[in-house]
Amino acid sequence: MVKKAGLTAIILLFACGTGFADINTDLIKAAQKNNLGKAKEAIENGASAKFQDKEGVSALLWAAQNGNMDIIQLLLDSGADINMKDKTGMTPLGAAIFNGNKALVQYCFEKGSKINFTLSSGAGPLQWAYQLGKKNLYELLISKGADLNLNANNTGHTILMLACNEGDFDLVKLMVENGAGLEIKDKYQLTAFLFSAIKGDVRILEYLVTKGANKNAKTPENKTALMLAAQSGDIEKVEYLLKIGFNINAQDDDGITPLIEAIVAGDTEMMNYLIKKGADVNQQYKNGIAPLNFAVNKNHVEEIEILVKNGADINNVDSKNMTPFIWAAYNGKTKAMSTLLKFGVDPNFCPPKGVAAIILACKENQFESVKLLIHSGADVNFTIKNGDTPLIIAAQNENYNISKILIDAGAAINALNDEGLTPYIYAVATENQKLISLMEKEAQGQWEKLGDEEAEEKMLSAIQKQFQNYKNINMFDNNHIPLLTIAVGNHHFKIVRFLVENGADIDFCDPQGLTPLMSAADYGFTDIMTYLIDHGADINAADSAGITVLMGAALTGELEAVKLLVQKGAKIDVQDHDGNTALLRAAYGGKDEVVKYLVSKGADVNIPNSTGYSPLIMAVFSGNMNSVKTLVEKGAEINTKAKDGMTAFKAAQKQKLSEIAGYLKSKGAK
Repeated sequence: MVKKAGLTAIILLFACGTGFADINTDLIKAAQKNNLGKAKEAIENGASAKFQDKEGVSALLWAAQNGNMDIIQLLLDSGADINMKDKTGMTPLGAAIFNGNKALVQYCFEKGSKINFTLSSGAGPLQWAYQLGKKNLYELLISKGADLNLNANNTGHTILMLACNEGDFDLVKLMVENGAGLEIKDKYQLTAFLFSAIKGDVRILEYLVTKGANKNAKTPENKTALMLAAQSGDIEKVEYLLKIGFNINAQDDDGITPLIEAIVAGDTEMMNYLIKKGADVNQQYKNGIAPLNFAVNKNHVEEIEILVKNGADINNVDSKNMTPFIWAAYNGKTKAMSTLLKFGVDPNFCPPKGVAAIILACKENQFESVKLLIHSGADVNFTIKNGDTPLIIAAQNENYNISKILIDAGAAINALNDEGLTPYIYAVATENQKLISLMEKEAQGQWEKLGDEEAEEKMLSAIQKQFQNYKNINMFDNNHIPLLTIAVGNHHFKIVRFLVENGADIDFCDPQGLTPLMSAADYGFTDIMTYLIDHGADINAADSAGITVLMGAALTGELEAVKLLVQKGAKIDVQDHDGNTALLRAAYGGKDEVVKYLVSKGADVNIPNSTGYSPLIMAVFSGNMNSVKTLVEKGAEINTKAKDGMTAFKAAQKQKLSEIAGYLKSKGAK
């Protein structure tokens, strides 16, 4: 019964997390703190030398790590297992290796430590010692049978690979002489021989070859040891590899050669050495790209000079129909461009199936490239197959700075492409006011040199050609502005007539809902307006804001256009989305002749907009006395209030228009 009760008590102590559990923890703490007395006390009080905490850590692991032989002996004598492991695979032998005491490691072996433990990282005892830098333990561990070929890190590197990489010749010899695998590959498929080519001592390369390493080993990309050595910049290794038969012009899967590796690395000394030894300066990479392209892409003057002086073809055309110079312009590598120009590159050279450098520089918005090309004599009016010029491309890109230097250099602003469009038309279409202003004056001057009729004939000819080729009469530019609208805006009647007669949609809208008739009315082109109306143009069409043809003409003050529209039946008092009528817009714009005409044709003088502003209030804000008088005389309500309380009289006071204020007051304004 006593024994049974005692056993029950012990079980209860464990269940409550007290008693022996605490004693076992005390033992681990004593070992951790190197306290032999406390360790003995814990053992005497019943602590288990085999106890491991939730991470698998035991008192013996701590004692071994601390190198405390007395506590180790106590624990082993008390039943501790010399090969117990924690959750990471660590054993007392591993902990002793961490301590670095050779005698302690030897003692562990004497007590039965197994040499073949493996940590969760994949490392064994020897790799663990290597990671910790415990060189004094290498030979002992090897003599006990440690596996030399286990991973020393999580990328599959063996100690031999890492020793090659670090140039540790003595460690390489130790590994090889004890049977380390020469042809083992890491996760990147590199062998020790390839590692030694990348970094380290040339003696290691030589030694591995004498020991039978496969010198023809390659990376997954088929890079040879020579390519890796050239990349690393070690001329001694390159010299040795050439001596034992490596091909100086061998290529990897992408066509990279040792010379290209040196160029990419920026190693001019290596470049000179390889060229001296027979490297082909014109051997092409994939897609026909030559070594010179790599130097150009780096914008490296000295590399370019070395290659060209040694026979590199400065006009090599690759599979994309580009030369090194054209690539330089395309990528904005102006140092490379200047260097190639110094060696006689023609800035206007155009491959048979390609384009000149200035075209691609403009397409890529490379301002500095374009500037250098112009300075070097590039043709600013070079034309590609579709008729585009550098300036057309710059205008399409809305690039003001490039457009300006091209114009200053004589680029034709009215040059026509196959769509019948000019740089100026593209500028107008983009609505880029800065670009339009830049081109406007010069554009007019260039057309004047031809004469208006000749200019229009040239444009018409281009459009007719476009129509013959593509049969698309409803052409529009990059901003979806119809060609018909563009022709109307430029008052090109012949082109308008050609487009309409060949089926152009007469009410085709741009993204803002503007029709060709609206454009004609805004400019007051009554001849084109009459033609469009007679051919079915919607006289009451409205844009996306509800603004009609008549409203647009009224705001711009085009009286003859307004008269024509009214005579043809345009609705006078229709309102836009903000409630504005044609009369309101004319009043706001101070267009007194239009105001007078609309009123004479029955326009309602008292229709307000959505804010309550009447034509009279708008006329006051414009400061036009004639409009004010016309409206008052035709019955405009003088004291009507807008939603914000504004009246015509208040507007006059606010604008400090004393004459108008006096007039209104004389008419009963309050």
